[in-house]
Amino acid sequence: MVWCESGGTGSRTFLLLHGLGATAAVWHGVQRALERSALGRWIAPDLGGHGSSGAEVTYSVGQLAAGIATALPGTRDLFVVGHSLGAYVEELNIHSPEVVEIAGAGHNAHVEKPDAIVSLLKRLVPNV
Repeated sequence: MVWCESGGTGSRTFLLLHGLGATAAVWHGVQRALERSALGRWIAPDLGGHGSSGAEVTYSVGQLAAGIATALPGTRDLFVVGHSLGAYVEELNIHSPEVVEIAGAGHNAHVEKPDAIVSLLKRLVPNV
């Protein structure tokens, strides 16, 4: 079972995927910056075996992506932002016309610069 936290408002949704050994908490600054900018909703899950999500018997990037997909039924206008392992997981996430992948955010320094990430998202997201 994948644990998620979410917030923000609007039809546009940003899926924030953390790296190996981390949790959704690495995105707290970005979550606050998204809410201040009123850019859209956000969803930040703990990948399987991380944080509040359940442990798995075995792990693979595909399995982590499948777990995330179950947390997103019916989500449209989805923009996926991945950090480290999260960037690999987003590569395997649900590929449909409604899903637009945005960035693989290098290392923790990027996650720790929330206003810079939101500024980048504003430039990359259509019709902002």
